[in-house]
Amino acid sequence: MTTRSAKRLLPLMLLFSFSSGGLVGCNQLAQLGIGTTQISQVTANPSQYPNVTVRGTVINQVGVLGRGAYELKDDSGSLWVLTQTGMPAMDATVVVRGSAAEGVAIAGQRLGVTITEKERL
Repeated sequence: MTTRSAKRLLPLMLLFSFSSGGLVGCNQLAQLGIGTTQISQVTANPSQYPNVTVRGTVINQVGVLGRGAYELKDDSGSLWVLTQTGMPAMDATVVVRGSAAEGVAIAGQRLGVTITEKERL
């Protein structure tokens, strides 16, 4: 098999490869960064992202009793994620699906562009 044909088959191999007895799912692909949006794209125009999935590293947290916000950073930038389901660990890599908005304030601190967490994958 040539390198060229292998590159063409890679997406198919990812979709049809077996993992734990089943097909690779969307959540597993998102963990790899496939199907996620760069944070800089979201922060440039948050109104275009009412439903977005981003992947990054937790670098900061603000909140009480597991509710609040955490800052997520990738190679392109950072933004804040509003959560009602508890904080991920600092330095953890997480994938989040939610809706983007601009100008949210928590505990008197303006957080800029945020994503309201719908699901953490």
